[in-house]
Amino acid sequence: GPGTETYSIYGHCALRIYNRELKTALVYNWGVFDFSTTHFAWKFAKGKLNYMLDEDSFNRFLQSYLFEKRWVQIQKLNLEPAEVEQLIALINENLKPENRNYRYDFYYDNCSTRIRDLLEKILGNRLIYPPEETKNRQTFRNLTGSYQQFYPWLNFGIDLVIGTPGDKKATLRDKMLLPIEMQRGLSR
Repeated sequence: GPGTETYSIYGHCALRIYNRELKTALVYNWGVFDFSTTHFAWKFAKGKLNYMLDEDSFNRFLQSYLFEKRWVQIQKLNLEPAEVEQLIALINENLKPENRNYRYDFYYDNCSTRIRDLLEKILGNRLIYPPEETKNRQTFRNLTGSYQQFYPWLNFGIDLVIGTPGDKKATLRDKMLLPIEMQRGLSR
């Protein structure tokens, strides 16, 4: 769920893998960045900040969310054992030092898209999206703005930074690009 810090008001997505044999749960989080990055705030605002994949225990991940008073929703994925093995192999490839960092993009390369892209690689056309609902589609700007309503200074700044791409109407596949909290706005 959303937090109160600027970088967390939109919600977040991470991938939890539970190993039944070892009784362990690990979380893979593509939403990690280094606060000590030179010109951090400017790079964050301009969408030029490097993010990275991090691996952590589910308990530690959950505790940090509870501490921040953020909710966590778990959605079980119906994957075959071979698909889980493929997923773990792709994650391990992502965890390599040369692959772990990426240039974050607010709409098209983020914590949600990274997970969606892995699932599309594994499942191909077997990953089924619900039928497209074209009536009352919102723009990215509208969806983004709904989370910034309590931060008028941020609303103005983000409006300037995202520019005309924010006026694109979000499609159902775009819905999969957004953290789960923002996805709800598309189905209203």
